[in-house]
Amino acid sequence: MAFAQQGPKYVFYFIGDGMGVNQVNATETYLAAVEGRRGIKPLTFPSFPNVALVNT
Repeated sequence: MAFAQQGPKYVFYFIGDGMGVNQVNATETYLAAVEGRRGIKPLTFPSFPNVALVNT
């Protein structure tokens, strides 16, 4: 059976409570500053192929 027909083997569900866009951006800016770089140092998880943001 082809991989596309089997579906995913694992599903990872991350709950980043308190990790809004502002907090993530602040962390990326801080990490870049610590390394003496301008701009941001992108974190890994915002680059995942599927990401969702939810406000409550």
